[in-house]
Amino acid sequence: MKRLQRKYLVKNYKWTVLILLLFVSGISMGQNHLGLDDKLYNGRYYTYFVSPDVSGNQFLKTKNYEEGSVFLQGHEYSNLQLNYDVYNQEVVMKFKTTEGVKRLISLSFAYLDSFRLYNGLFWVKHYANNDVKIFKVLHEGDFSFNIHYTKNLELESAIGDVNYYFTKLRKHIFFRTRQGALINAQTKRKFLKIFNKKQAGQIRHFLRLQKIKYSKMNEAEYTSLLHYLNQI
Repeated sequence: MKRLQRKYLVKNYKWTVLILLLFVSGISMGQNHLGLDDKLYNGRYYTYFVSPDVSGNQFLKTKNYEEGSVFLQGHEYSNLQLNYDVYNQEVVMKFKTTEGVKRLISLSFAYLDSFRLYNGLFWVKHYANNDVKIFKVLHEGDFSFNIHYTKNLELESAIGDVNYYFTKLRKHIFFRTRQGALINAQTKRKFLKIFNKKQAGQIRHFLRLQKIKYSKMNEAEYTSLLHYLNQI
C-alpha cells in the first residue's frame, strides 16, 4: 500500500531519473563527487514530494527547513538546514553543492548519532536487525522520557473524489530508567508499573496535585514530572 502511495504522490520526475542514472553509473553521495564532506553528505537524494492535493505534510512540524545540527560518530556539524520527515522516518538536509546547486538529501543512519532541531535533542537508536528508531529526549537527572513521533497517510473518499491526508502527529512514549532500560510508557498505567507500589502512589498523588493528565502532558509537564522523580 505504501509503495502505491509513493507512486501516486511523487511529482518531481527529474529526481527519479537522476537517482536511476546515479545507480546505473555506480555513483553514491559518499564518494564525494559533490566535493563535500563524505561523512555528512553520505546519504541518498530525498525524493518524497507529495501532491498539493494531499492535506497536511509528512514532517514533524512544517515543510520549512530550520537551522539545526547533527552529531556523526560524536562529531557535531552545526548551522545546517534540517527537517524531520516522521512519516518516512528520515532526517532531511537542504544544502548547496560546491557549484551552487540546491539539493535535498536524506542523511545516512550509518554515522548519525543524534541531531538538534526546534530546540530539541533527537537521538537514533540502532537495533540488532539494522532497524532504527528516532526519539526526542526530555532528560533530567537520572531519568528521561523518549518520544518517538509518527504520522500515517490515510485515504478519504467521497462520491467521485479520492484524497489522501496525513494524520495528526502521534507520540509513542518510552521511559529510560536509572539502569538505562527503555520501557514502553505509553499510558499512565504502564508508566506507574515501572515503579514499586510506594513510588507509584507518590507519583499518582503528584500528578493529581499538579492537575497533570498523563496522556496529554506537554514538555513542561514532562520536565516537571522528571524533576519530581529524581526526588523520590
